[in-house]
Amino acid sequence: DAVKKIHPLKSGPAVVRTSPVGVPEKGCWFGAHAPESPSTPSSPTTFGSIMAFARRVAKLPTWIHIVRPWQDDVGKWTKFPEEELREITATGATPILTWESSWAGRTIEDSFILEGRADTHLRDWADNARRFSQPFVLRLSRSLGAPAFRHVRKLFDARGARTAAWMWSPIMRVAGALSETGDTPVIARTPEWPGEAYVDWIG
Repeated sequence: DAVKKIHPLKSGPAVVRTSPVGVPEKGCWFGAHAPESPSTPSSPTTFGSIMAFARRVAKLPTWIHIVRPWQDDVGKWTKFPEEELREITATGATPILTWESSWAGRTIEDSFILEGRADTHLRDWADNARRFSQPFVLRLSRSLGAPAFRHVRKLFDARGARTAAWMWSPIMRVAGALSETGDTPVIARTPEWPGEAYVDWIG
């Protein structure tokens, strides 16, 4: 069932909204990360590693995370991973799906999304998410700006894909920090907040 939650970031009156994936009534969720988390449509190793860990500790993780790109290594649009999501839900866990717009040197730019040039692909994913019909967390690429995030969310909502809980994963830039290579200062940047109506989780 959808649960009510109060958004913690905005000052002023609390904002109450619903999410298909809610917070636990008490305590915290238990999770595990497998280093070989799949980046391709078929990688049973991750599930085997997670299930082996769950047997050792006698507890199943609440969420199981997989990653899929918008396009694969050769620039082909990828399919919605329904089979993998169903395999996760069969364990009693909730899937968390990171949908990466940057992959193998390829990047789907925000302008490409906002111009509607990815809409056919987005509608296909939205229709498959609606048919999947089980709650899951959809974590969009960290490089996606707020307008593009809203565009994707609106399209899914319009197609009736209501069981996805949306995770905003911003990239925070700090003035004076170095890049991942350690030699180039990054430019300070505060990501734009997509808005109360579009975000269920931050992470």
